[in-house]
Amino acid sequence: MAELGLPDLSLNSTNPILFCQLLSTFIDLMFTFAEVFCKEILQFRFYA
Repeated sequence: MAELGLPDLSLNSTNPILFCQLLSTFIDLMFTFAEVFCKEILQFRFYA
């Protein structure tokens, strides 16, 4: 993933706690996006 300019997030990383924080943040963002996306889809289907 170095070609993307991101830090090395492999399992050999020297800071697994930071990796876990980044992972949990990413998962939270994915769930938030999915929730908003689903609400938009439902509104479009039922109120169009």
